Amino acid sequence: MNRIKLLRKKKGMSQEELAGALNIHQTAVSQWETGKTSPDMSVIPALSEFFNVTSDYLLGISLHKKEPTPRDGMAQEILDMLEKVPDEKLPKFMTLLQTAIDATT
Repeated sequence: MNRIKLLRKKKGMSQEELAGALNIHQTAVSQWETGKTSPDMSVIPALSEFFNVTSDYLLGISLHKKEPTPRDGMAQEILDMLEKVPDEKLPKFMTLLQTAIDATT
């Protein structure tokens, strides 16, 4: 199954609904999904934005749906730290984290 079809089905949309959202004809969506044609380059940015994925992911060039951001790495670091905190110290950890967040806002 191609990614456009996968993403469309994940949103619970019909081909007609996707076509309407992009202001294109339903047969274009059908042809993309069956591999008869590929989306026109002018439609790729709208498709990527609509599905919130990168154009590389949409076209099968990349396995990553979104470009990683510095925040993604930091979030993982925080989760890794959290894993090391003993259960009885979690409330204190959360208080310290909230204090740090409050100090930066």
